[in-house]
Order: sequence, then C-alpha cells, then structure tokens
Amino acid sequence: MSLKEVLPSLSTGMCLACAAVFSLATHHVNAQAKLYAPGGWQSYNWGTDHFNDYDIGWQWNNNAPNWFLFEESKSGPYSLSKFRTQNVVMTGDHVRLINWYHYTPVTEQGRTFTYSGGWLQSKATWLTEGQFQAQTKVDWNFGDIWPSFWTTYASGGGGDELDIMEYQSNILNHAHHVWSNGNSNSPSKRLWTPWMNPRWHHTWAMERVRSWSNWACRTTRNTQATFYINGKLEHTSNKRKVVSPMIMHFSTSPHRDHRPAPGNYPDFRVNWVETHIP
Repeated sequence: MSLKEVLPSLSTGMCLACAAVFSLATHHVNAQAKLYAPGGWQSYNWGTDHFNDYDIGWQWNNNAPNWFLFEESKSGPYSLSKFRTQNVVMTGDHVRLINWYHYTPVTEQGRTFTYSGGWLQSKATWLTEGQFQAQTKVDWNFGDIWPSFWTTYASGGGGDELDIMEYQSNILNHAHHVWSNGNSNSPSKRLWTPWMNPRWHHTWAMERVRSWSNWACRTTRNTQATFYINGKLEHTSNKRKVVSPMIMHFSTSPHRDHRPAPGNYPDFRVNWVETHIP
C-alpha cells in the first residue's frame, strides 16, 4: 500500500475516533443518571406523573392551601403572600410553578397580597416506605425564592418530613425532620452553602439546581432515609427510620424571610415524578 493510500485512511480513522469521543463527551454532559428502584419494587401510580398534558393529573390536589403567609420584606414592613392555583401551569411537557410579584396587588377572600407562589400536593396521604424521585429545575439561581420537592407527615400530630430538593438563600439541602407538637428537633441535613469549603462544591450544587436534575429519596422499614442527586448517594439520615404516612409536595414562593424586590422571578419546573414501592 502506498503512503498516499495510507494517509487518507489514517485521516478518516482519526476523524471517526474524534467524532466518537465528542459524541461520548456530549452524552456524558447531557445525560443525568437516574436512581433505579430495588429489585421487585413496583411503580406506584398515585405518586407518578410525567406531566405530558395540559391538565393536572388525577394524582394531585389542585387546591392551594387556604392560608396566607405574613412575610417580612427587605425594607421592613410586612406583606402578604399566597399560594394560588393560577400559579401552577401545565405546559404540555412539564409543570411550571410560578413565583410572582403582583405590581397591581390582588385581593382574594378579603385579603390583599403582592406576592404569590405555586403549590401541588398529592392526593395520596399514606406514603411511607418507597422511593420518591423527580426531575426538576429552577430557571436561574435566585436566593429569594423557596422551591422544594418534599414529603411531609399527613396527620396533625406530627411525624416525618423529607426535603428531597430544597433551595433557599442560595443554599441547597437535603433534610429529614421529625416533627412533634410543631417542633423539629435537630433535623438530619446535608447542606451546600456559599461559605462552604471547597467552594466548588457549592458551585456544583447551584448548577444542579438550575439544570434538569434528578432528586430522589428512598425509605425502607429497615434503613434510614437516603438522599440522591442524579443517582448518586449524597446523604443518609441519622434520624429514626421513616414511620409516618406522608403527602408529596412541589411548592415554591417568594421567600418568607427575605422578600425580593419587585421584578420577575425564576419559575420552578418539574419534568416528571416517579414513586416506587415494595
């Protein structure tokens, strides 16, 4: 074989190899690993929805809590905020929960408010042992909102709360609370804060918040709650095993402790949620 014949062959091979490497690299960047359920566990329809419609699914209560939050703004005076059904919008391929500043204050049920948020709550109130996983993102990092994917006890007497994705004050956390008489005693938490060391850990966490990422928690009768980001274990609770029936929530609102200035705020978006049970 002549040199002229070899060189084009080498060139073609190198191009194919480069293309393959680029393809793998691109796939690695874009793919988000999913946490697969243990063998024998089944998908549970009451806590599973791919939000690929324009109507909210039968699994959810589309009635926001009928209460207002007295919340202090940065400038000092108190103002009201409300969770509203209008702030939960099905787009056809995901659900959008809207954080809103109302330049023209809104009056409902005799109360006037300038801030509002979105709230989606499962009809299922008996979630205890299972794997709860959702793919979410916040449009951009903005510390004055409070988007969360969480489950919490269904009875008024107290019980377990699992904060699977909670973002506030530019802090990301996983948390397991055990509530009793309105108090949570030393929750088990994993935090990614702006002051943590090394700083790149916080940068990594903020990238997860503002891009489509998979957030999961798994509970069993024999083990403490475990929390995952994109299929990787990030936190194991040091509290008791989860024992109380729970409700699943997606919620967001302008933050109760430091109200943002008037403007446009990022939305909290949920692509899908999946629940598996033994």
